Order: sequence, then structure tokens, then C-alpha cells
Amino acid sequence: MKFLSLFLIFILLSYSPIFSQINEIDCGLNIDDPTYTMSTSQPGGMYITSKGVLKVLVVAVRFPDDSTEVSGWDAGEEPVWLDYIIDSTTTQEPPEQKNITHYFDAMSLDSFKVIGQAIYVEAPHPSTYYGFVPSDPPIYARRDSATKHVLQQKVEIL
Repeated sequence: MKFLSLFLIFILLSYSPIFSQINEIDCGLNIDDPTYTMSTSQPGGMYITSKGVLKVLVVAVRFPDDSTEVSGWDAGEEPVWLDYIIDSTTTQEPPEQKNITHYFDAMSLDSFKVIGQAIYVEAPHPSTYYGFVPSDPPIYARRDSATKHVLQQKVEIL
């Protein structure tokens, strides 16, 4: 019996490293393909910069029929964190709470600054118009339509 127990423990301990050597993860990058080339001529990011300063617009949106109570954001009102979610300049004193600017600054080791403006808007239509299905997690069937409507109908050129 003692031999059988030791044998089973040996098998379990020696069996697990075998599976750790199997590479079942495939991200689609095949560097063994002789025709594969990686371009390094693109400075910064592919579509937007990854160094320097990037100015963005942060839009906090609620649907007119949304009465959900969220910490720091009462229904029908602008969020209390809206004024400090992002810095408006690169020289602005950092707020007590960490924000988007601080995150990108820290993660890029001070080589990338994200600054901008934050605004609050209410969507032009109720959530059901955009295919909202109350579930856990909620489903927004036409999230792209909601984004497009808000940006086109509610956000003025700043």
C-alpha cells in the first residue's frame, strides 16, 4: 500500500510538467513562417502616438431611462468625478485621486501624457432603443449606434 501511494504521488508530480510544455495557445503570430516579416519602421503606435502628448475627449453618458445608483454618479446628474478624471494640461497639479493622465504617465515611465476634457451627456434615446437587454451582465445589442448618436447629436465641437 505504501508503495502504491508513493507511486501515485510520483506519477502526479511528474505528469504535470509534461502538460506545461505543450503550447496550445495560438495568438495567430507564426514567426516560424519564412514569409513572416515584422515592420519596425512605424514610429510610436500604429494608429495613434505612444509617446509624447495625446489629447482626448472623455464622455460620460447615461440613458434617459437609467435610474441606476452608482457611487459618485446619481441618476440624471453629472458624475462627481468628472472634474478630475483627466488632466486638461501637462503642467496641471495632480489631483488627490489618481486619474487617466496619471495612469498613462506612470505606465509609460513619463514618456506618454494623456490629457483632455471630460463632459457629461444624456443619450438622445432610452436604452431600449439601442437594444439593451437587462441581464447579468447587461447586453447592448447596438452599442455602436448609441456611441454614434451621442457623439453626433449631443457632443458639440469643443
